[in-house]
Amino acid sequence: MKVKFITEKVHRIIFFFLIGKKQQDYDFDSRRKLIMINSVLLMGILFIITFAFICFLENFITLVIIDFSVALTLIALYLYIRFTGQYIKGAFLITFIVFLFFTGLFITGAARQQAFVWFYAFPLITLFLLGRKWGTILSVILILCPVLIHSVNSFITVPYYEPYSSQFILRFFLSYLFVCFLTYLYEWSRLKLQKRLESAMIDLNEQAISDGLTGLYNRHYMDQILKKVIGHVRRTGQTIALLMIDLDYFKDYNDTYGHVKGDEVLIAFSEVLLSHIRRKTDYVFRYGGEEFLMLLSPTNTETARKFAGGIIETLDKLSIPHKKSPYGHVTTSIGIAVTDQEKPEILDTLIKIADEALYKAKKEGRNRYCINTDDSSIKSAGTPDSAETV
Repeated sequence: MKVKFITEKVHRIIFFFLIGKKQQDYDFDSRRKLIMINSVLLMGILFIITFAFICFLENFITLVIIDFSVALTLIALYLYIRFTGQYIKGAFLITFIVFLFFTGLFITGAARQQAFVWFYAFPLITLFLLGRKWGTILSVILILCPVLIHSVNSFITVPYYEPYSSQFILRFFLSYLFVCFLTYLYEWSRLKLQKRLESAMIDLNEQAISDGLTGLYNRHYMDQILKKVIGHVRRTGQTIALLMIDLDYFKDYNDTYGHVKGDEVLIAFSEVLLSHIRRKTDYVFRYGGEEFLMLLSPTNTETARKFAGGIIETLDKLSIPHKKSPYGHVTTSIGIAVTDQEKPEILDTLIKIADEALYKAKKEGRNRYCINTDDSSIKSAGTPDSAETV
C-alpha cells in the first residue's frame, strides 16, 4: 500500500513537469507529444549544463558560454511550452536551436573534434517532432552545412572553423545519411503500424456501439446518447422526440417464413429508418428484437408526426408479404413521446411514455402511430379522436 502511494506521488510529480495540472485538456496524442518534447528539453538542459561544467573544468570558456546560453534558451522554451501547451511551435523552435547548436559545435571543433557524434541524434529528434517530411529535410540540411563549410574553407577562411580531413567528412557524411535512412524507415513503419492500430480501434469502437445484424447503434450506446441529450435538454429547454418503433406480428413472420427471412426484414426496415435521418443530431437504435428507437433532437410535435407517418408509408410501399398479418404485408407501429418545457419531469420517463404510446397504437389496430400530448393522455393517428390519419 505504501509502495503504491509512493508510486502514485512520483507519477504525479513526473506528469506535473512534463504536462502540467490540466492533463484533461489534451487528447492522448497531444499528451504523448508533450511528454516527449518536454522530456527532450529537460534531458537536453541537463546534458548541456553537465557539458558546460566539464568545459569549465577544462578551461574552455567559450564553450561554457555557448552551452549556458543554449541551456537558458531551452529553459525558456520549456517554460513557454509548459504553460501555453503550444507544442507544435515549440517543436520547430527546439529543432532550430539544436540545429544551430550542433552546427556551432562542428565549426569550433568542440570536444577535440568529437562533438560530431551528437549529429546522429538529430534525425531521431526531428523526425519524431516534425514528422517525416520536415524531419528529413532538416536532417539533410544539417549534414550539408558541414560539407559546405568544409568545401568553402578550401577557398575562403571560415571564422572559428577547425578543419577536418576530407576522408573524415566523407565517412561522416555517408554514415549520417545511413542513420537518416534507418530513422526514416523506422518512423515510416511506426506511423504505418499506428494507422493500422487506430483503424482497428475505430472498428472495435464501431462494433462496441453497433448492432451486429442491422448495423444500427445498439442499446448500450443508446443509453449513453440519451443521457447526454437529456442533460442538454435540461440546460437549454429544447424539445426532443422519442419514437418507439415495433414491427407488427413479427413473431408470426419468423414462424411462417423462418428466421433468415426475418433477419432480412430487420435489415430492410433498418434501411428504411436510416433513410429518414437527415441530421447528425438524430439517431436510430436497435432496442431489441424487432423493436427500434429513434431519437430526434431538437424536434417539435409536428415534425415527429411527419417522421412517424413517413416511416409507416415507406414500409407500406415496400409491401413485404406477410400471410399472418391482416394487412397482408409487413407493417409497423410507432409510439411517440415529445418533451414539454413546462413539464421537465417527462424526461425521466421518456422511454416509458413512448412505450405506452406504442402499446396504444398496437391496441388500436397496429400500422399506425400514437403520440402523447402530455404525461397523461395519448392521441393516436388513424383513430376517430386523432388530428390526422395515417
